[in-house]
This record gives sequence, structure tokens and C-alpha cells, in this order.
Amino acid sequence: GLHTIQVDPIRILDEFQAEQYEKVMENLTASFGHMLDDPYITSNCTLFQQNLGSNGTATMLLLGFSIRYESKFGRPVIHYPYLLQDYVNSNLQEMTLLMQDAFLDNAVRVYEVKIYNLN
Repeated sequence: GLHTIQVDPIRILDEFQAEQYEKVMENLTASFGHMLDDPYITSNCTLFQQNLGSNGTATMLLLGFSIRYESKFGRPVIHYPYLLQDYVNSNLQEMTLLMQDAFLDNAVRVYEVKIYNLN
């Protein structure tokens, strides 16, 4: 997936912040998922790319991430990445506050998440 966050001052995530981002994204599953945690459904987020860009007026931090959901008892999880996308995109103000509080003090505004290839 791709996540866009407006930042000021301009900087990418350090190692601690990257780990916190992954935890926040994994923990969001509790907001839309069912039968969570071991042994039912688990989530694992990996931040694999960070780039700084601009939308013309503001600096954006572009985060490339993957998130994997697994079910040990055959519960369907193929739609979970889209549920994550819908949840984040429907709660952008709350996501901004959550990320500011958790780890990203320079987040000005959290923009949408886009989920791509599910394989």
C-alpha cells in the first residue's frame, strides 16, 4: 500500500518511528476486524519505502508498506487490506491525531491510504 502524510519539519521516519508506524497499522485491525489475535487472525505490517515529495504547496512523506493478514482457522481475510483502507480513509482526522500522539510529532495531516497488489 501507499500512505501519504504531510510533514513539517521535513524528515523521514527514523527506525523507532518506522516500528511505531507498523504497530499502529497492525493495531488498526481491531477497529474493523473480527476474531483477532492468536490463534485467530493476526496482522503483520512492514514499512519498506519512504520518500519525500510535494503536492505543490506542502511536503509529503510517502510510505510504502505491506500488511499481511493470516487466519489459522480459515476465516476469510482477503478483504482485510481493503477494510484497512476504508477505515483509514474514513477517519483521516483521527489518524492524524493518532500518529502525532504515537510517534510522528511532525505530522501535519494524514492523507489517504491506497491498497494495491494483494499478492
